[in-house]
Amino acid sequence: MNSPSNANIQNQGNYQADRITGEGFLSFQGREELFNKVLMQSDIKQYRLVIPKRLARRYFQLHLQNRSEAAFLLMEDNEEKAWNFKYSIWRSSHAHVLTGEWSKFVKEKGLKAGDVVCFSRSTGPDKRLFIDWMPQMRSCIADLPPLKATQKEQTVRLFGVNISTSQPN
Repeated sequence: MNSPSNANIQNQGNYQADRITGEGFLSFQGREELFNKVLMQSDIKQYRLVIPKRLARRYFQLHLQNRSEAAFLLMEDNEEKAWNFKYSIWRSSHAHVLTGEWSKFVKEKGLKAGDVVCFSRSTGPDKRLFIDWMPQMRSCIADLPPLKATQKEQTVRLFGVNISTSQPN
């Protein structure tokens, strides 16, 4: 993820958002970001979080022992509360999923579809895993004030086609 320039960052505790792009990220000392996942309705209602295969293989599959199909991953949230998630690969769909305390995490944090779950790990030798979340980002356009009508319309003909243009008052 590209880092926005400091002039455009709004800080809200550990959460930062770029005012121009609306891109958000969590920033903590001593952690490296692994990936973020926008929650789907199915991630909330079906008591499991589907992790994109490419990301799961890169960051979580190393925790599986000897071709095992499941591993328990201990992750901390930003309040230092420990969560025990079961990471597994479902035989039927080959989906990479987190279950275990996932539904409890969703309920306690009040997560909704569109919210973003952020995975990171410590940069120290212990490589502890962390899970955090961000609220759904609102559209930057929705926050802009409406434009005032300051221009008068005029029609111009170009190559046999009428084109509407605006002209300052």
